[in-house]
Amino acid sequence: MKKLYKLKTWFSLSDAAERLSASLEEEVSVKDVLQLAIDGALPISCYVRDLPARRYPPQTNSDSPSPPEDSITNKNNKLKRKINIVDSTTMVATEENTLGYKVTDFLKGPYKIKLDNCDAIKDWLYGLITKSDSEIGVRDGFFLSDEEGNTWQVLEYADQLVLAMPNGEKVIQGSQYLPCYSFPIDSDLIVQRQHIEIFEESLLKSTKNKTIHPRTETSHLNIIAALFEVIENGIPNADMPDGRLGPVSGLKSKAMLVNTIAHRYESVPGLSKRTLNQKLLDARKSLENSY
Repeated sequence: MKKLYKLKTWFSLSDAAERLSASLEEEVSVKDVLQLAIDGALPISCYVRDLPARRYPPQTNSDSPSPPEDSITNKNNKLKRKINIVDSTTMVATEENTLGYKVTDFLKGPYKIKLDNCDAIKDWLYGLITKSDSEIGVRDGFFLSDEEGNTWQVLEYADQLVLAMPNGEKVIQGSQYLPCYSFPIDSDLIVQRQHIEIFEESLLKSTKNKTIHPRTETSHLNIIAALFEVIENGIPNADMPDGRLGPVSGLKSKAMLVNTIAHRYESVPGLSKRTLNQKLLDARKSLENSY
């Protein structure tokens, strides 16, 4: 596995697929990563920059006031949009959305997407897999969580909103924060390293729990011993010009072979010097006892 994988704190979807391919020793695609996220096996995150949000559930009596209008305007030019809602799609006024939401923070960095809080986002991820163009509406916005386990409801800044009052009258509300009605852009989707490592560890544990049949273990050791004998000393073979298969030229000792393999595959589990020496010893004993 690449050393760089151990330094990154998060991976793009393509890099996450590449890392999983290396650790699982089989090809993993971006679609596989998305499906693992939908199935709940591998958390997916997004990298955000100055994203307005409020703690969820909100603390009614201690909500922090929204930032001053000037700072809101400067921070949210790319998030700001004018909402024109007319007739049948006009939002129905309630006490909550008439007053708008209070922003408690502007999020920065990687945050895990809370899929269980919004079924629509699962449908959206499925759409990324199938390349479907159908638009998916988000009524309550989507939710993120931080490293401390806090849940955040993502908001967006609305310049103007038309509300239908209970008496049928339409009232134009001033600027306010409402649940975000759009998902992150595809390129902002990431997978955090800690979540990949937990996923890999869960697979490793499930593999360790599987007992290897003694006959299978003996077969593996005998194969190792036979290959090592060819590499180190060679064995008779009538099909070869000199009547012998091997040994490998340039190999001076077992220690040289062990050191070379351990150095070449230093990050691969099971190929350390100590493990190689022990396995070669076990393999030779197994082969001798099998004659």
